Amino acid sequence: MTTKVRETCETVSVTSKHVRVADTTAIRSFVTEKLIQEKWGTSSRLHVPLAQPIVFDKDSKPIQLDISFDTFEAEVNFTCVMAMAQFGSGFRVPFHEALNMGASDAMTRGTVALHQQKHNLDAACLMSLTREDILSSFKVDSASSAPLGVLAKHILTVFSGAGTALQKAGFKGFHDMVLPHKTAESLIEALATLIPGFKDIAVHHGKEVYLLKKAQLCVSDLVLRFASRGLFQYPDADNLTVFVDNVIPCVLRACKVIEVSPSLAQKIERGEELPTGSDEEVELRACSVVACERI
Repeated sequence: MTTKVRETCETVSVTSKHVRVADTTAIRSFVTEKLIQEKWGTSSRLHVPLAQPIVFDKDSKPIQLDISFDTFEAEVNFTCVMAMAQFGSGFRVPFHEALNMGASDAMTRGTVALHQQKHNLDAACLMSLTREDILSSFKVDSASSAPLGVLAKHILTVFSGAGTALQKAGFKGFHDMVLPHKTAESLIEALATLIPGFKDIAVHHGKEVYLLKKAQLCVSDLVLRFASRGLFQYPDADNLTVFVDNVIPCVLRACKVIEVSPSLAQKIERGEELPTGSDEEVELRACSVVACERI
């Protein structure tokens, strides 16, 4: 699956009309000036490895949230649901207005609150969730924030859809699904094939483009949380690609590692929404994968 990500994103980068990966000189400059001289590539600020759930303070320092689990099963279920919940970037502005935090932090805190309320986010739990459960856990007042009300409905659809898919396949929850897999590739394929919320595959000019942000993120989170305990020690875990979302293209563009067309630049500067699956959105993400591979 990671090979499909690399190959299909490379194809997009060749045919892209709106986004271009910078030449080797620009990429080498980024590596030299940012990753080496400014040490962007180090984790010196972290001091200790952090695993989800993580939020960031006003100085962009990562903070691991306190969370407890009654069982190992509940911890694995939460880890997978947490990865699946990493969406909602299009609601960054209303999240800041309503909760004074960005989409990722809001989704993380909301999923933590949901776990604290339900204790085990297994298939039966996910299927039984109500709109009120989502509104209370994610602190969304649908009456005062119409956009977040729309997001709450989407969260419910994604979560309940995962529960239905798991139960239909005979799994009690994500724990039962992920535990038998011995490689990252196998688990990524299973997640992307079985669970709608993990199927991050776009279409560009009639061809499928594999991005698989959340499926790869799920594997990474399982490794970060459990590998030190002797679990989920996938031999191919270092073959994952970048987990490309909206932030990575933004950073790469600011660092001149990717370039965008004048028309796309105008849309970005005006704050226009780039619909999911649009040529611009797919090209931004796919070219970012290629750029990170070259970095």
